[in-house]
Amino acid sequence: MCALRVFVCTLAFVMEIGGVLSAPGVCALTPQPAPKPAHTARPLTKAERAKLEAFKKSAPADEYFGKMKMSYLGINNTFRDQAIRAGDHTTDSSVIDRVHWAEDALNDWRRKYAHDPQLPRSLYLAFLVDSKIWVADFQQRAAGYLLELRQKFGNTYFGKQARADLQRGMTMHFYAPAQPCKTGIEPTPQPVAVPTADPKNNIKVDVIPVPCYTPQPPSPSPAASTSTKP
Repeated sequence: MCALRVFVCTLAFVMEIGGVLSAPGVCALTPQPAPKPAHTARPLTKAERAKLEAFKKSAPADEYFGKMKMSYLGINNTFRDQAIRAGDHTTDSSVIDRVHWAEDALNDWRRKYAHDPQLPRSLYLAFLVDSKIWVADFQQRAAGYLLELRQKFGNTYFGKQARADLQRGMTMHFYAPAQPCKTGIEPTPQPVAVPTADPKNNIKVDVIPVPCYTPQPPSPSPAASTSTKP
């Protein structure tokens, strides 16, 4: 561009000397635009700063947890799928096994990233499926998830949902441990740990009785069956 401008000015000067052209303004320098001020980023809002801090506490999308090496998306999908399979309630061993491994991965995740902003959703999904498994351990964990959400994640959507669930009241449903039928000589019943009600947190217990079972007589010892006759 500069070389072209020099050429035009020289040509105009020569033509002006020869009387061919009188153009005093041809070679005037083109005014340059004023430099733009340097761009300065605006300060982040309080909400944007909070999101940035939460992002720093998140688990990487390609990290896997637990013995089954599940991603957080895999954990959530397992909880959703098994909650559908469970229907109103279940004691199906295949549902129990899948939920067990998903909870194993969930516990590994929350141990490593205790403040991950995705955790509240997964904890609430775990509550939903565990509350449909009418086994004492799962019912107790379901109540524990609600209490954890209310206490640690109370400002989140799922924390508020857990608070509302507890205000309405939760009932832990599970089947009572099977006991032997009465046969005259009664064996000493073995104590079994079962969940208890928690009136302070509006948690009730519904123990569902099951039929008794008939104990099988002990099988004869090998020594007695192979003893020689006199």
